[in-house]
Amino acid sequence: MKKEKSLELCTKCGTCLSVCPSYKVFLSEAFSPRGRNFLLSQKRNHPSFNFCLFCERCKEVCPHNLSFPEFYFRSPDLKTPLLAKSLSKVLDPWLELGKAKFLRELPPKGDLLLYPSCGMFFFYNLALTRFLKFAKKEKISFGMPKDLTCCGAPFLSWNLREEVIQRALLNLQIFEKTSQPILMFCATCLWIFQKVYPLLFENTEYYERFLNLAQRIKSAYFFLISEFKEIASSFPKEKTIFHLPCHLTEEFNLVNTKLEVKNFCCGSAKGFLWLEGFQERYKKFWFGNLSSSLMLATFCTGCYLTFKFLIKEPPKIGHWLEVLL
Repeated sequence: MKKEKSLELCTKCGTCLSVCPSYKVFLSEAFSPRGRNFLLSQKRNHPSFNFCLFCERCKEVCPHNLSFPEFYFRSPDLKTPLLAKSLSKVLDPWLELGKAKFLRELPPKGDLLLYPSCGMFFFYNLALTRFLKFAKKEKISFGMPKDLTCCGAPFLSWNLREEVIQRALLNLQIFEKTSQPILMFCATCLWIFQKVYPLLFENTEYYERFLNLAQRIKSAYFFLISEFKEIASSFPKEKTIFHLPCHLTEEFNLVNTKLEVKNFCCGSAKGFLWLEGFQERYKKFWFGNLSSSLMLATFCTGCYLTFKFLIKEPPKIGHWLEVLL
């Protein structure tokens, strides 16, 4: 069993303030990682918790490697907005509609398994189409189990822990019937499976099982670069920026190629934050990164949506695999 870190380790040094997206916008201690840590230690629920983007940039700079999102995920008593209770009634039929087309094209089993993200179905399906065309040429077969469900990221945004837990257990049950590696097309799905699932099931009988599942998962990008290194030598000539999503849990090794890489937080695609105008206010902190680019490619559905809503072309918004393949 993994030993949990304590909120008491936070020394309130303030190193996290300069990297926290919501603190940059609100300039209020309650919206900083150390402020949230304090409020949570006092068992107080605060609106600022909903503005945490789970980017974990606070953890990257913290002397004690503390992450407010980790403490947040472990707090089942936090209140959930009533509006969020009906989220599954809207999301699940929408995802089933998206899955239907690809389930007709993909068998349930193959040399490798694909985990579908909602973005793959509705926003960047060209990335999947090109990926499958490439795989067919290389004589690699892919399967997609038909009963897979959403990773739970939208529900995590609203602190709907039970919804995330139910989906985690369903995905675990399905994938434990197989042994093949699992490829993903979204950094957030990758992060949910590799980090959040084990975190939610610490000190339970499922913990080791989720760790084992996490070891089978890699991104479709990582698979391509590790198995077909020649792909990196055939990048397009146009000015392209590769955006590194906060939730990418793999090493990104295109830095030494001719592609330009930018590492910044987009401001999240949490639905209720759009109602608050947060993304539009946060845009000024990253927009300068995109000067003179013709394409901005990312590997995350949330980032993709944020850029699509906030940026007028150019740059064109795409998925990494739309550039690589």
